[in-house]
Amino acid sequence: MTLPIATREATPGNAPAMTANTSWSAPVPPTVRHATALNRAAPPSLFHDEVQRRLVPVNVRHRLGLTLLLAVTARAVAPAEARAQSEAEILIAAIQDGGKVIYLRHAATNQHEIDTGRLGDRAGQRNLSPAGIQQARDLGRAFRALLIPLDDILASPVFRARDTAELAFGADRITVTTDLVADEYAGGQLRAMLDATGRLLRTPPRPGTNRLLIGHRTPLEMVTGQRFPDTVLPEGAMAVFLPGGGEPRLLGTVSAERLVHSADVRR
Repeated sequence: MTLPIATREATPGNAPAMTANTSWSAPVPPTVRHATALNRAAPPSLFHDEVQRRLVPVNVRHRLGLTLLLAVTARAVAPAEARAQSEAEILIAAIQDGGKVIYLRHAATNQHEIDTGRLGDRAGQRNLSPAGIQQARDLGRAFRALLIPLDDILASPVFRARDTAELAFGADRITVTTDLVADEYAGGQLRAMLDATGRLLRTPPRPGTNRLLIGHRTPLEMVTGQRFPDTVLPEGAMAVFLPGGGEPRLLGTVSAERLVHSADVRR
């Protein structure tokens, strides 16, 4: 492809003058030369097919790039469920290291049963439901499968907490104490119970182990001054504290289902 172009001639004291007596050949891109040759060498239909064949890899690469971009974007905006699961795994790893106090709320109960405030009267208490009995067993299995080190295992004497402890860890492994009794069963000893619960949360366990407290939600709220609604600490869930110093520091909560799932996927 040859085009006439203007050239500059230098003149004293002036800008270079323009002449039009020189020709310049513009470099032809290889792709254009190749396409031109194809056009001359083959019928129009064959040339079209060849161009389309050469364009396909570009389209494929574009689609692959778009797919990868969507995947990265989806990961970057991971749903709350995925983030919650990740946080639970971090918390489980923390208790596997020991040095924590775990406050486990009793397993699921029969919501139609009424508490009378009489210790030792099973019929007058809200007891574990069939699902709660299985949940307590699953919790014990999960603690063992995850190799969570435990030292003291203390439980409230109210049956739903005591049963949770015995089903999960065995009656010979736990200590039943009024230090963790439910508030409506404490009577005139409520202040003493709250003080005892506070000490258990603040005092570090034996090195390399965790202290496990199995009790009730309301006393935990009264001691810590924090709210633990069912969306945060449902029945069977646990709140994990870092003891020592002044007040115990809440690290987070893990539901029974999260703990059991974590144990199951590692089997």
